[in-house]
Amino acid sequence: MKIKKLWLENFKNHQKLQITFGDHATNIYGANGVGKTTVLDAVSFLLWGKDHNGKADTSMRPYGADGALMHDVDTVVRAEFDANDDNSPMAMGPFVLEMVYKEKWTKISGSDERKLTGNTTEYAIDGVPKKAKDYAAFIDEWFVEPWFSLTSNPGAFPSLPWQEQRKVLLDLLGDVAPEEVIDANPELEDIAEDIVKFGSDDLKAKLAKELKMYKKQAQELPARIDERRKLLSGLDDPETLRKKAEIVLAQFQEPLDKLMAERAAIISGSNRAAIEAKISELEAKMDVIRGIRREKMVKVKEPYLLAANNIDNDCKAKAEQLRTMRPQLLELDRRINAKQDMLQDLTTEWQVVDDRVFEETECPCCHRPYTPDMLEPMLGRFNNDKANELAELDQKGMQLSKELAQLKADKAALAMKVNELSTFEIEQAPNLHRDNNDAMNKALSEMPPLEDYIHPETHEKFWELAESLRLRQKELDTCRLDINIQLQKKDAEITKARIPVEHAKESILKLKLDAENLEAIEQLESEKKNVLLKQGETEYRLSLVDKYIQGKMALVSEKVNSTFENVRVKLFDVNISNHGIRETCELTMDGVPYRQLSNAEKCHAGMEVIRAISNKLNLHNPVFIDNREGITDIGEWNGQVINLFVSPEDKELRVEHE
Repeated sequence: MKIKKLWLENFKNHQKLQITFGDHATNIYGANGVGKTTVLDAVSFLLWGKDHNGKADTSMRPYGADGALMHDVDTVVRAEFDANDDNSPMAMGPFVLEMVYKEKWTKISGSDERKLTGNTTEYAIDGVPKKAKDYAAFIDEWFVEPWFSLTSNPGAFPSLPWQEQRKVLLDLLGDVAPEEVIDANPELEDIAEDIVKFGSDDLKAKLAKELKMYKKQAQELPARIDERRKLLSGLDDPETLRKKAEIVLAQFQEPLDKLMAERAAIISGSNRAAIEAKISELEAKMDVIRGIRREKMVKVKEPYLLAANNIDNDCKAKAEQLRTMRPQLLELDRRINAKQDMLQDLTTEWQVVDDRVFEETECPCCHRPYTPDMLEPMLGRFNNDKANELAELDQKGMQLSKELAQLKADKAALAMKVNELSTFEIEQAPNLHRDNNDAMNKALSEMPPLEDYIHPETHEKFWELAESLRLRQKELDTCRLDINIQLQKKDAEITKARIPVEHAKESILKLKLDAENLEAIEQLESEKKNVLLKQGETEYRLSLVDKYIQGKMALVSEKVNSTFENVRVKLFDVNISNHGIRETCELTMDGVPYRQLSNAEKCHAGMEVIRAISNKLNLHNPVFIDNREGITDIGEWNGQVINLFVSPEDKELRVEHE
């Protein structure tokens, strides 16, 4: 790809500019600020809508003398490229790209003023208008990123974050396969399968996790073994002790069992069970009689409980009536007060009218006194109007008095009803409840006593059953006293016989626990030995993983660095304290890191990267070199190069071709 021509209109500080580029070297001279770097921005803006530093928010429109953006001008960038490269399978010949950046103005309704409402961008390829997505697709096809930027700007690759630099190199030059590392280091065969399966990073993390687990187990097992040892009884000659305990059991267990059987016979051989059964039978019969009496009491209570419920219902009904009547009573009070106020106002008005006197003695216009002939009809009309007005007020007063009397009568009737209902709730209802309860208690008192009730099947009276129960309970107490005396004697014999048996069982139990603890200790010791073996094996495999990483590091570094002449790429860092390896990516030249190189050396290093990428991808893109005046040598380059020189004497851009 070559750039043949560039046209600019109203782009930054260039009102109009046309540059023709040579096939090899094009030198652009200019003082600082005249727009050399603008050439880079223009090409980047045309291709990706950004400046050469990748910023999309930078304004490409020109500024006026007052420092403000100029309006009503279109920013135009047009360039001719030639993709007719015999070495490229995608050659298509020359084509022209164009981008026009316009302001969008909207007229304000009802006035001649306009308002800036946005910006639009128009695209064209070979003069044919294109939609933004079609234009972008064409750019993506012929100016493939990031490779176009990386092969047209010596500072593009070094400006990437180291992670992206590393990815670009490994994607471009190819990573090293695990088999290559293992072939170069045969001792890594033990982890070859796992390296292929997990990868070095995941395998190292997996082994580190396992090692941590084994170390933790190795620390915990001695404490667990010690805990088991502390549980041992410390008995000497356990076999002899076991035999002695078994002999004691054989000698004393049978007599103890015999005593226990005799004790059980004392309990079961007495007639206590028969007495207790008879007592239960008597209590069941008495419960039946109690139930019969309760049923009769329920029937006696039933009408009185119904009457009490009716009284409660009456109270609720009257309370509900009161709930509606009280607001009515309040409303009548309000209406009565209103009528009284109206009547008082009417009385006042009547008094005002009655006090009115005829006072017209002269003409209001000319102020001449009225003659008696003139005053007489006027006075007659005045008195007639006054009499009519008083009569009307009297009629209204009579009507209000009638309505007020009716309201007071309604209130008195309602108040009487409220008082009647309230009296029932407060006085009558409690008296009715009391009389009803007294009647119910009297009816219950007239019932036969419990003692006179008879069992429906056996026809035994309650008092007879109660007397039989009392005698049986006395008989049971006597029986229990006899049994307790026999049991006390037998329990004393059992306690004495149990001592040697329990001692023997305790000894056997201790011996059994000792045997279990010794077996557990043996298992824990075996587990400890196994854990230590696994720990050693894991540490060995971890060391092999580190060797694999170091071997891969060496092969990758060798593969990448063999691509360059003077530039070297540091792809790994080794931690001196723990020998850990960390991925990185840093360009160096003659051992000096890129960040410490001079501008000329940085350009030389950047050109080496461009040559390597271009040769690998078979690309031939134009290279733009800024501040070329400070760079004497850019190395071998047969492609198109655009050199930007700072030239203080050139107040306008000057272009030369080599």
